[in-house]
Amino acid sequence: MKHSKLIREVIAIILVLLATIVTAKAIFEYEDHLVKKRGAIEITPTNNFGWNPGVIRVKKGELVKIRVNNTSAVSHGFAIPGLGVEAKPIYPGHNEMFEFTPTKTGEFAFNCAVVCDRNLHMNMTGKIIVE
Repeated sequence: MKHSKLIREVIAIILVLLATIVTAKAIFEYEDHLVKKRGAIEITPTNNFGWNPGVIRVKKGELVKIRVNNTSAVSHGFAIPGLGVEAKPIYPGHNEMFEFTPTKTGEFAFNCAVVCDRNLHMNMTGKIIVE
């Protein structure tokens, strides 16, 4: 009797865990689908403290959507000072969406706006080219 009750409890716990995992996976997949549907450019920090991609090309006067997906173990930030995109911290495992419409052409640096590593933080730059 006790043995069958324990088995039922273990099965219930396993089912709850599976339901939680499946639900979380579905949420992340749906969010990724929405990002692609909205035409966002996705960038991520790299393991060697850079950005992937490191160069982004956009058009002047067109709405730009950039989703920064922080897949690393430390907080990062994102900013494009030359285009008025202000810094926001992005915690490990989180993402932030940045939307702006460039009003001038040229090359502009984007960077990590949170000191993420004492030695390698300065490497976290990329370039956005507005044509």
